[in-house]
Amino acid sequence: MKKLLITLSLFLCLCDQTVYALDLIENNYSFEKNIFMFKDTSSNSSFEKISSTEYSSRFEKLNVQNRIMDEPSSVYWLKISISDKTKNNNWLIEFFDFRISSLVLYNENGQKIDSVSHYALFKNRAMMHKNFVFPLRLKENETTVYYVKIIVDKESYISGAVRTFENFN
Repeated sequence: MKKLLITLSLFLCLCDQTVYALDLIENNYSFEKNIFMFKDTSSNSSFEKISSTEYSSRFEKLNVQNRIMDEPSSVYWLKISISDKTKNNNWLIEFFDFRISSLVLYNENGQKIDSVSHYALFKNRAMMHKNFVFPLRLKENETTVYYVKIIVDKESYISGAVRTFENFN
């Protein structure tokens, strides 16, 4: 019986990542909650690999210790689950660290939503802002999973927010 409980507890912990979601009730959320990161030291894992169930357990909850991206030879992946509990379908995601070399946002089906780079022309950004900003397409009372591929060439820090356009400045 004790082995069964331990096995069940371990299984629930490994599956726990899919349960967490950023429940959008207010208008502004920092990356303090329910963001998961995987550091791909091989730098060549495809979206299909990263989003597979095999890789699910490799994502770690973002915390103070693992927010620093300091290995230019690695690719950093974020997994963000967002559940819109509002009737406001007017959300965006913003990344604050301008030192990120490039950033690509994917939906859970692997469709590339947008990509930005601090090397690209500013006028080519979807949203002309000093930070990397992407509009989100959320459905009310449904959880949407986004993946973010981040490449750095110098030490950078994962920080950002999910907020309404009204709270964006």
